[in-house]
Amino acid sequence: MSNENTEIEKKEYLEKLIVQIDDELAQAKSHAKWFKENATKNKRRYMALRIPVIVFGIVLPILVMAQKSGQTQTLLSITTIIISLIIAVLTSLDTFFQYGKTWAEERAAELAMYSLFRKYQREKVKVEQPGGLDNAITIAEQTMDSLQEEYEQIVNRTVDTFMKRTKEIESTRPSA
Repeated sequence: MSNENTEIEKKEYLEKLIVQIDDELAQAKSHAKWFKENATKNKRRYMALRIPVIVFGIVLPILVMAQKSGQTQTLLSITTIIISLIIAVLTSLDTFFQYGKTWAEERAAELAMYSLFRKYQREKVKVEQPGGLDNAITIAEQTMDSLQEEYEQIVNRTVDTFMKRTKEIESTRPSA
């Protein structure tokens, strides 16, 4: 009777491990989705700031050249000043908010999370293959441990990068 109880306990333990692995994978996938959504948002913001800077940066020298040729000075002068101000404001916003860096960092974190998810989906299949209950438990325990470790590494890298960038921003602020 005790052998049967031991086998039942092992099966229950293995089922709990599989549920834990599934929960960890769901959390990793959820984080990947969050990073993807935020990366997409920051990419849009970055492009909304950078594309006008590029376009106006191309137009500005043309306006300056036209001014020197002596055509309608007032309108060209005003247009040149306005475009210069727009370029300065957009470049300042991009420098301050760093949407490009944020986009790249969140995209990297997203890809790392999706990679983690796919890797451990494959590892989970090994747990469910024939090979005996004890072997399945060992594989499940190893899978769970390494999944949690890699997941934490990705999160810690992301937090460290964010904190480093925050310190850089703080160090460049003028003192009051």
